[in-house]
Amino acid sequence: GLVSLGFHKLLQCYPNDNSLEPRTLASVRQLKRIIKAIFIVHSTAHICSMRHFIVTTSTAMANVSGYFSKVFGESPFGDLQDHAKLCLAATEELKTLFPATFDGQWGEVEKSYNRLSELEQQADQIKRKIRTNLPRGLFLPVARADLLDLLGCQDELANTARDIAGRVLGRELQFPAELRDDVLKLVDTTVATCSTSQQIVDRLDELINTAFKGPQARIVVDLIEEVEGLEHETDQLVVRIRRVFQTIEDQYPPVQVIFLYRILDFITELADDAEKVAHRVQLMLAK
Repeated sequence: GLVSLGFHKLLQCYPNDNSLEPRTLASVRQLKRIIKAIFIVHSTAHICSMRHFIVTTSTAMANVSGYFSKVFGESPFGDLQDHAKLCLAATEELKTLFPATFDGQWGEVEKSYNRLSELEQQADQIKRKIRTNLPRGLFLPVARADLLDLLGCQDELANTARDIAGRVLGRELQFPAELRDDVLKLVDTTVATCSTSQQIVDRLDELINTAFKGPQARIVVDLIEEVEGLEHETDQLVVRIRRVFQTIEDQYPPVQVIFLYRILDFITELADDAEKVAHRVQLMLAK
């Protein structure tokens, strides 16, 4: 490169060929042609070298990009939120199922159970997708174990709702008419608990963007307290229902009474599961 540059400077020393003698002029012109040829070869080599550099750099950057995509991977929080929405939709089917039991509409109960089961299966598919795409080497803004625990707590919402609906349908369980208002209120409050916990999960993106601090964290803390209050309300409702049921339980077959008490237990477990979801996010806030 330096030699070629030197020859190029030499050409500039003879700008006017007519001032030279014929023999010298011929030599200079021949030298110019040689120098131009050298300069062209040098420029071509430089271009080829640059192309090689660009190709090599592009390949390296692609390899680096591929490496980091494997390390960081696709964010699982979108799927986690979709999973939470499906679990909530499954619990909301109980608000259709229980009124139908009081009215003796077992065909409607079966339809509600089928819809709930379908939602639970869709939630399971997303759960498997999250677990499959969450290798141990993946970098996350939260601990991998915390994320999987949250996923498991969410999944219990759909599972418990399916178990409730399956037992009610399978044995055609019907609470006494005297308990209708309290039982329906219990179901509504339990589903409200699940809905509030889902709102917490739905704010995970905002929490991550603010490093689990600031106004968004305050909103989530308030929602967690709301979940705790709703769960406490379900406990009080169950106590009242059991007290009333105890006074009339001898009017019904003992096996049916046992199963009805078990359904009450399942409903309270559903509210407990929703509270566990809220507390799991609370642990993330504390870390």
